[in-house]
Amino acid sequence: MRIRMRRLFAVACLCLSAVSARASEPSSGGIAFDTAALISEGVFRNEADIRANAALLSPSERFSLYEQHKKTALFPFIANHFVGFGVGSFIQGDSGGAAFGLTTQLVGWGMFMMYIIPALGSLDDMFSGRERGAVDSVRMEALSKIGMGGLFLVGVGRLFGLIRPWYYASTWNGTLSAALEGPEGAEVSLIPHACETSFGAGVLVRF
Repeated sequence: MRIRMRRLFAVACLCLSAVSARASEPSSGGIAFDTAALISEGVFRNEADIRANAALLSPSERFSLYEQHKKTALFPFIANHFVGFGVGSFIQGDSGGAAFGLTTQLVGWGMFMMYIIPALGSLDDMFSGRERGAVDSVRMEALSKIGMGGLFLVGVGRLFGLIRPWYYASTWNGTLSAALEGPEGAEVSLIPHACETSFGAGVLVRF
């Protein structure tokens, strides 16, 4: 009876030690989740933290994170081409590109409308036989320059919208790939630790 109790006690101790060791090991799943959150917040501003976490991830986890968070340029390019106003860049998550595209389009079209509305009024005067005065002629000439400037600004914004998605995707993906490689020269090692009732392992990262 005593021998059986000793065996049961020994088995129970081994089970508790194994559970304690498993609990002491770092959770790569938790690190992967934290890394995904950092990437979603922004690769460029969180690059250093992503590098530090990547040192604790397996190659398959790094690849999975890259595939999940890499940027594509085709759909944003199509949206910027057919819709404009920075819509494609907004969809891509490029706030800077979206703001520039929206601003140039709104300001450019606004400048053009400042010219086209009075110009339509001048056409009405011409067809009705009314003559324009010298002041009106000077004003229309100035407005025509503003209108042409507006069209130029619209053209710049449209061209920017076609190029920006490809540049942003390339920069984002390159930074993400480099960050997921982990810090250069980093050494990751397991350090065993034990106490009276349990044992386990910790992770040491040296830079």
